[in-house]
Amino acid sequence: MTRSYLETLIWSETIWPEVEGGTFEWEGCSYREGDSLDNLIEAEDLPKSIVEQAKEDCAGFVSYVEETLGFDVELHFDSKSVGHNFLLSRNGHGAGFFDGLWEVEGVNYNRKLQEAAETFGTIGLQVWVENDELKIESHG
Repeated sequence: MTRSYLETLIWSETIWPEVEGGTFEWEGCSYREGDSLDNLIEAEDLPKSIVEQAKEDCAGFVSYVEETLGFDVELHFDSKSVGHNFLLSRNGHGAGFFDGLWEVEGVNYNRKLQEAAETFGTIGLQVWVENDELKIESHG
């Protein structure tokens, strides 16, 4: 779940360099404002603090759903889909739990899962080059 969540976080973000001309160079490649962040980094590039926070958030979401809705979301659904939709839903990307079929024992939980994800607030990534080093931080 966490791996899918992190990959979705990177995929859903774009590069916004704060440099003149809106482009920057990194390891021989040019990156332009608006390029998908997954053209630049992968989950393995993320600092440990971001990965640990993602693990906590994913575990918190699973616990929250179990406490409030009464079922283990990872037992009823594919964990990759849960991670992907948790990130999209919490960030309000216009896709997520609300637009799929998330049914348990004949009950559709689309709206409830969406609302559960939204309680976690938004999260994003900021990436820049400083002193020839790629820097990555989360914000939200």
